[in-house]
Amino acid sequence: MRAGAEAEGFERLRRMARVTRYGLDAYAYALLAAGSIDLVAENSLKPHDYLALIPVVRAAGGMIGNWRGEDAYEEGQVLAAATPELFEEAVRLLGA
Repeated sequence: MRAGAEAEGFERLRRMARVTRYGLDAYAYALLAAGSIDLVAENSLKPHDYLALIPVVRAAGGMIGNWRGEDAYEEGQVLAAATPELFEEAVRLLGA
C-alpha cells in the first residue's frame, strides 16, 4: 500500500511512534476521538472510508487532513491527530 516517498515518510513517522498498529480501520478514528490513541495515518482510502470520520474527529477536538496537512483527500491519504501540535509534527515527518 505504500511505495517510494510515501513509504519513506510513513517509516519516519512509524519510527517516532511508541506503538504501531495496522488494520484498525474506522475503529482507529473512534479510539482517537475517545482519547485512547493519539495519531492515525492511512493511505489508499476511498471516500466511503473516511468522509463520516472527519466530523467525528473534529467534534472531539482533533485535527484531520491529508499527509500534507490539507483538507484535500483525493489521493486517499488521511492523517488524524489528537492535537494540532502532533498533527503538524506528523505532517512534517510524512513529507520530510
